[in-house]
Amino acid sequence: MAVQKFLTIEEVAELLRLKPSTVYKLTARRAIPFLRLSDGTKGKILFDPAELEAWLQSKRKRAINNI
Repeated sequence: MAVQKFLTIEEVAELLRLKPSTVYKLTARRAIPFLRLSDGTKGKILFDPAELEAWLQSKRKRAINNI
């Protein structure tokens, strides 16, 4: 079984050209798909690259459809 690589807040911020604080705000609003490695509200936040790509594609299509 291959181990899947997940992205950190900092990696996603760099990828999206956003500040890490903006990525934190997106997770707080549940506006971006993420995983939290804990049972509560604190814990490591990670991002599945495939889910992030699908999310980005959905945003792209929505923007194109609004033109």
